[in-house]
Order: sequence, then C-alpha cells, then structure tokens
Amino acid sequence: MAYLFLKGTQKSFRSYLPLLSVLGICTLGLFNIHHVASYAVFACILGMFMIYMIGHKRETGLLFVVVLAACFIFLMGDTVEERLTPIVAKDMAVYEGEAESDQLFHGRMGRWMHMWDIFSSRNTISQFLGFPFNFEYSYHFVGMGAHNDFMRLLFLSGYVGLAAYLIYLFQVALRVASKNKSIRFLGYAVLVGTVLYSVSVTPTFYAPFMYFVIPVFAFLAIQEHKPRHA
Repeated sequence: MAYLFLKGTQKSFRSYLPLLSVLGICTLGLFNIHHVASYAVFACILGMFMIYMIGHKRETGLLFVVVLAACFIFLMGDTVEERLTPIVAKDMAVYEGEAESDQLFHGRMGRWMHMWDIFSSRNTISQFLGFPFNFEYSYHFVGMGAHNDFMRLLFLSGYVGLAAYLIYLFQVALRVASKNKSIRFLGYAVLVGTVLYSVSVTPTFYAPFMYFVIPVFAFLAIQEHKPRHA
C-alpha cells in the first residue's frame, strides 16, 4: 500500500485514507502477537516510509509524520510499553548483567553457540559445502531448528553458500538503488524485512512470506533495455 501511495502522482486527502486504514489494521494485528522480529520489521519499514514522505514533499511529509507520531504516542504509548516490556525483559537482564549471555534473543544465543561448536568441529568439506556432505542426519541444522536463516544457510551450504547468498542480497540492494522512488521503497522494504527476520527466524521457509518476496526480487532482476537510436 505504501508503494502504491508513493507511486501515485496526486496526493489528495483521500489518497491518505487507504494508507492510514492499512496502517491501523497492521498495528492492531501486531498488538495481538508477541514477536519482537515483527515489531522491528514494522518499525523499520514505517521509519523508511516517513523518510521517503519527507523527501518527497517536505511540508506535507513533516505534517504526516508529526500527526502519526502524536497519535501513536498518545493513543498507543502505554499499550506498546505493556506489550513490549515483557518480551524484551530477558534481553534487558542480560545487558544489565543479571542473566547469562546465552539467554539473548529468547535463549537463541545459547542454541546458536551450541550449533556453531558442532559445525566448526566438522571436516573442512562439510564446513565449506554444508552439513549434507557430512552424510549425517542434520535436519535440525538445515531446517527451522537454527532459528536464524543465515546460520541455517551456513549449515546447509557451508561458507560457500552463505557467501553466495550475501553477495546476492548485496546485488539486490545495488539494483534497488538504481530504481525510481516508489520501487526503491518497495525493494528496500522487502530487503530489510528479509534481513531482519533472518536474524531470529527462517523466513525462506515461510511460504506466505516468500510469495511476496520472490516476485519483488524477480521484478528487480529484470534488465531495463534502453531504446536504440537509429
């Protein structure tokens, strides 16, 4: 919806209504789940949209950002604190020295350290090309058990596969930078969402998420042919 809004040329009051409606629905949906990664992705994309708004039309963009921030603070500030504080309580305890570092990310840090110790103890071929070349049962590593897509890809395809994936994401970012404003926002939003989700979950295993990501990445991969002059 934000992409369609930025793509449009006329920015009348009516054009804001669908955007605000979708934003409200998404915000209410977030308050009914307890998922820090989704909060982070939503906040980053919303911040990106505000930056794009200000850059497109400074006065209107600033007014939109101020009104939206005021509504959020006064109407939902307490609710956000009530929902967010219990979720990040363990991480805050780690930062304050009251809990062990392996309790970070809801205990995922301890899981990652344990998996990394096992992976790093395998032979060189398995480390460079992935656990499947170790010929041992490794579904827990190459499936959703890692709770981190970068580590899952490392275990699945080794250093070579992870490097190839990171290079691909970098190439996507470079392609996005060459597009127009609305496509840049769409591309960066999908890219940021994919990267942030990959830190604590495995988004490439979630079909509904990939149904949206893959078409956008495919669209960005299309070469733009400039017309030849006779």
